[in-house]
Amino acid sequence: MVNGRRFTDLATNNSIFLPAAGMLNAFDKGTLAPNVGKSGLYWSSTVSPKNYYRAYELVFDNEVVYCDEGGRRAEGYPVRPVAK
Repeated sequence: MVNGRRFTDLATNNSIFLPAAGMLNAFDKGTLAPNVGKSGLYWSSTVSPKNYYRAYELVFDNEVVYCDEGGRRAEGYPVRPVAK
């Protein structure tokens, strides 16, 4: 079993599963951060208008889901969902 979350569009009832794939560590030569299997961090296609080095992100774990523009683009979040 793969840890992650299923998100469903309430208007269309279409859903997508996003695995808790973690992220790459921007400050440690691209090694995997210890959140693999615990957290999911995903990019949107929109760069922050306030800071070119940041982008909008979707973040989740077992307890919380949120979106913000805090993601540093060098952190190597996944960009493609996995169909289930």
